Amino acid sequence: MSWLAYVHPVAMVAVLALGLFVLRDGLNIRRGRVLRRPADSRRHRRLARVFVALAVAGFGSGLASMAFVRGEPLFESVHA
Repeated sequence: MSWLAYVHPVAMVAVLALGLFVLRDGLNIRRGRVLRRPADSRRHRRLARVFVALAVAGFGSGLASMAFVRGEPLFESVHA
């Protein structure tokens, strides 16, 4: 197996870490609304768009990794 097989899992761990950061930011905004304190949501909205785009791209790169790098049939992995 090539080192390229590890690019997708490592990238997806980074995307999930970004997702946790965006989630934490969103929960802080929600807490601010509940407590009636102003909360800036610009960073959350900007990073959430990036997160969704990267998650969709990660799904596609996972399929490409299965087909071209690992040589296995698509949708045959455990989490597909």
